[in-house]
Amino acid sequence: MAPITGLAISLVLLVLQTATLRYIGLLWPVKVPIFEYPSEFHQNTVNGLIERINETRITEQLRHLAGAFPHREFNSDTGESFAVEIESLLRDTGVPVDIYHHGWRQPSLIAKIPGTQQSKVVVGCHLDSLNLVPFLSSPGVDDDLSGIVTLLEAIRILQQNPWEFRQSLEFHFYAAEEPGLRGSLDILANYSDIVAFLQQDMTGFSAGAPPHFGVVEDYASESLINYVKRLIETYCTIPYRSTRCGQICSDHSAALINGFPAVYVLESELAASNPYIHTERDTLEHIDVGHVAQHVRLVLAFAVETALMETVEARGEQSVRFRWTDIVILSATSDTLRFVMACIILSGAVANLVLVLRSGGHRNLFKLHEN
Repeated sequence: MAPITGLAISLVLLVLQTATLRYIGLLWPVKVPIFEYPSEFHQNTVNGLIERINETRITEQLRHLAGAFPHREFNSDTGESFAVEIESLLRDTGVPVDIYHHGWRQPSLIAKIPGTQQSKVVVGCHLDSLNLVPFLSSPGVDDDLSGIVTLLEAIRILQQNPWEFRQSLEFHFYAAEEPGLRGSLDILANYSDIVAFLQQDMTGFSAGAPPHFGVVEDYASESLINYVKRLIETYCTIPYRSTRCGQICSDHSAALINGFPAVYVLESELAASNPYIHTERDTLEHIDVGHVAQHVRLVLAFAVETALMETVEARGEQSVRFRWTDIVILSATSDTLRFVMACIILSGAVANLVLVLRSGGHRNLFKLHEN
């Protein structure tokens, strides 16, 4: 009976250890509030801002940052110095910037345009880059230098044309997205009052299909999806296509995990997106600056229209479901020690199960049950 006892102990330990995993609660749906977003837009105001988008400035910004920071790994010297450079560029616009330090080298940055109410509108991107092959360069120009420059251009324009917003506007530049949303999970776990979150991750590649936006629909707030589609139809000159990630795929997922309405709009549907990301070939030559400018249009429209909402009141809740594979990914990257312990205990349980089956102990259990 020793193998059976060992199996029972292993299973009890596995249940106890798994229950301590930080994201085990995602086995159940996350309740995300449903807000009523504007149906009438401030088109004169937003179109006036859109006219100020400068593609030459976008090109120069991309070229400068890509040349100066060919690697931006989250726990590297260059990843840290890149964040310092972006902080400097943000402060040059006059926007207040908060620095959020994590347990690794690269900090996250939060640029804030205050409103008259506590509620917040957030647009996000990420600072770090990754090459899936260790020790090779990770230029990450599309993933996600393009999103960074998208936000920088939008912030410059908003700062040049100050407006009294009701909701506070925040632009989040997250560290450590690539190893599992670690920066955004750190930050958003301590947030409140976010009424809308838009992620801009990969905004510059358009060669895979006729130019269009990809609106991710399987990890998003339904009311926010419909709102963003109306913004695209009103303010952008390219269409959108619906697409699916199939798993947690950018920092908007961290917003959803913490109960905030969020949506992810990238350069195209996933099937037509940049094939060079996470390689040495994610470089400037594959970037369409005009496509980046379309994303700046969307960010300006999203920021202004949502920050000018007169009333912010939830009219219900949406249940957002995550997959068990998401829990595995999050636990392995953000709750590593507990996850490793659970894996060790699981391997012990499997070993004990094999011993039970080989010894015929399972037949003894059945006999005891029959008696």
